[in-house]
Formats: sequence, structure tokens, C-alpha cells
Amino acid sequence: MPSDTTPALFGPGQTLGGRYRLERALAHGSVTSLFTARDLTSGSEVAVKVLQPQLTSDETMVQRFLQEARCATAVSHPHVAVVLGSGTELAPIGDGVQVPYLVEELLHGQTLRERLVSGNPRLPAGEAVELLVPVAAALELLHRGHIIHRDLKPENLFLTEIGGRPGLKLLDFGLSKVKSGPGRVVTRARSLLGSPLYSSPEQLRGDDDIDGRADQWSLGVVLFEVVAGRCPFRASTLYELIAQVLDSPAPPLDTLAPDAPPELTRVVARMLDREKRRRFPSMYAVQEALLDCSGHALDNGPPTVELRQQLTSVLVGPALPGTSDPAADSAAPEGGNPDGSGSRPRSSWLSRLWRRR
Repeated sequence: MPSDTTPALFGPGQTLGGRYRLERALAHGSVTSLFTARDLTSGSEVAVKVLQPQLTSDETMVQRFLQEARCATAVSHPHVAVVLGSGTELAPIGDGVQVPYLVEELLHGQTLRERLVSGNPRLPAGEAVELLVPVAAALELLHRGHIIHRDLKPENLFLTEIGGRPGLKLLDFGLSKVKSGPGRVVTRARSLLGSPLYSSPEQLRGDDDIDGRADQWSLGVVLFEVVAGRCPFRASTLYELIAQVLDSPAPPLDTLAPDAPPELTRVVARMLDREKRRRFPSMYAVQEALLDCSGHALDNGPPTVELRQQLTSVLVGPALPGTSDPAADSAAPEGGNPDGSGSRPRSSWLSRLWRRR
């Protein structure tokens, strides 16, 4: 979360819920403050995110904040940031205001955005594929749980060590949409949610029937950006950007990244089709398509079967009947994970990427 000058009423030395002692402020934003904290029960170091007290009177903001905990705990995957708990604490000043907070795993590393800004804004196609395939797998599990993230972007992908290898963790479920169950969707009618550069055409239009293919579009934009060094759409105003996304096709990836293999260019083009019915039917299908082209994208790197073995603990199999995204036009293609266990040592590019953080 980027730093901000917004004052925070909570600070180091205070204990929330009688258990989490705040130790160090990491960032203060207009919506939340983030701290490192000590769990006085287990002794472990955690991260605590606190909603700014002045927002507690906004029911929509409070519900979105609490929804982040519900969505993040609904699925267990190594590439989804872990929310350990939540609670409320009486604000140190004010008239009995209860301020909600989330307790999360403390991650060490940097966001993908910070990595791209601080280093080379482009990654070789093979590196991008290997980083983002597990994200596609994590999104597939979310979609099977009827959760749409809706705000996928480099700022919400955190580069850290996962199982002894660098990888990306999916963050920030505050704008997620829960598609089933008795709870209502926490949005403002016809409001523009998410980040326009990464938002699908149906999100920008304000359509009601948003499904997992909106996340697929966003992942396609991220993949395009990290390979080409820029987003597929560029405009000087929000109006121009929305017009481009709604009316113009995305440029082919290899026109801006000549070294991108044609197989990857075709996959990205399908992810960025303005007609969602022509995109991949599921994130499982995206995962499989990226793996199928990985042998071409990973120049002098591991072939597809070896990449599968490296990622075997994070890949997902085809959806069982009744578990796929109900709004998708068709089920995921048949197939499953290959046999294989364990993981190889870090490939050379991953080691270099991790050392440069």
C-alpha cells in the first residue's frame, strides 16, 4: 500500500483485540493503515491492516473492508495472501467508534509494480508466464468459490518467496464480488470499481453480469504489460481510455514485444477479446493455454512437462461438475495435472529476479 499523509489514530505500542501489539507503521493511506504487529498469543510477527476511523460511518466501505477477510479466507492457495483473522477495536478518540482491522501474514518483498518500476519494466516472455501461471490457478479456485477479484493489477500482486521460490501472491479483495449465497454484493450502483487500465469492457460499461472472465481480461493486461513494458491501451484522459477499451482491439503482443512467441501472442489476444464469450471459458483454461505455450516462451528453459512439475503444488485440475463459474458459457476443457511431485531448484532467471528485489 503506498504511503500517504493521512493521519492514523492507532500507532506502535497499542494492542488490538487484546492480542496484536502494533510495532511499526508500514504505510498510511486514505482508506487503511498497515502495521507490523506481534501476536501476543503465538509470538509470531504479523501484518495488521486498520480501516481509517473516519470511514467507519460509511457502511459500504466497512462492508468492503470486511469482505476482504471473507473472500481471502474462502480459498486456500499458496499464491493467495493469508488473512489470519479480523476484529474491531475502540478508537482511541471519538465517541465509542469501533474500528475494524484485519490480521494478515507478513510478507517480505515488493509488489510487482514496485519491481517493474525499480528494475527493467519488461520481463522475458518465459519469466512472465512462469510468474503468472500460478496466479491463474489461484483465480480459478476463487472463481469456483463464486468470488471475482475485480481489481487485479501489478499493485495487487506481491513478489515474495513461496515454497523456497520467488512467486506472486494475490492481494486486496476489497472490491471482490461474491456471486452466490444470501449476502448482497457490496457495490454502489453503476459505480466504476477497480483500476480502469486493467478493467474489462463489461466492468467499464457497468454491466451487472460480471463473472470470472473479467479477471481473465485483467490478467491478460498484466501479462501484456510485463512482456511489452506498457499496457495495451494508452490515453491521456479516462474518457479516451474507456473509449479505446470499448471500441478498439488490443494491439497484438508481438507488435510491441517482437521477441514474444506467436503462441503467447495468441493466448493474450484471446484473454483480451472485447467479447467475453470469445475469451477462455475459465481460468483453468488460461492456465492450460499458458502451460501449452510455455515451451515456446521459455527460451532455453524447461519444457512444458518440467514447468508443470515445478508448479505441481499450485496448479489446479479441471473443475468438478457444479464447481465452475456459473456465469461462464462453457465448462473448463478436459484434462488434469500430470504426475509429478516436489519441485526443482529455482531456475536461473528466478534466482536473478529474487536477488534483484
